[in-house]
Amino acid sequence: RYVFINQPAFMAYYHNESVEQFGMKVVVGSKANQTYFFQDEIQTVEFNPYWGVPQSIIINEMLPKLRRDPSYLDRLGYEVQV
Repeated sequence: RYVFINQPAFMAYYHNESVEQFGMKVVVGSKANQTYFFQDEIQTVEFNPYWGVPQSIIINEMLPKLRRDPSYLDRLGYEVQV
């Protein structure tokens, strides 16, 4: 069994006994901030986890968009906690 992430297609696929069981959309990062490749054994899988945005992404990616469009976070469904 294995999970294959197709970064250019933004998809993840689960294979069992060489048969694809299902696929789903994934977030992999922008070209400038790519997600790293790795290979490891999966212990647990959490679907739709809560995710706090790292400070580097807030500063480098989100703030410039927020300055141009103050409704940016609302439109994308972000919850802002202070």
